[in-house]
Amino acid sequence: MTRTTNARIAGFTYLFYAAIGICLELLMHQARGADGDAAMIARIGQYATNVRLAILIALLECLTSLVLAVTLYGITRVQDHELAMLALVCRVVEGVLGTLRIPNYLGLLWLAKAGARRVPRTSLQRTR
Repeated sequence: MTRTTNARIAGFTYLFYAAIGICLELLMHQARGADGDAAMIARIGQYATNVRLAILIALLECLTSLVLAVTLYGITRVQDHELAMLALVCRVVEGVLGTLRIPNYLGLLWLAKAGARRVPRTSLQRTR
């Protein structure tokens, strides 16, 4: 690919990366926006769809980071190969590290689902 094509793809990918990053944070903030651990798990159970969407967006964000790595390498390799390789490695590591939050999100969903199965005893059930 030419440098112009790489630059166009990188520019679009930067904007897309920022947009999906904001969406990810908004979805997870809405799902985790409660005080206390039990309240947060209950809220995640209510917003399970948002957490599932956040998992997909996190995967998309990692893929976008890898696309940025390749396109930025294509743009900068002619000027300074070592710097281009450093930037490529940093972007790839960023993409890989971004996937590490996905098991945490899946764990939160599992806890919320397990908590929803258990029916808490109310004061009316205790008096019977």
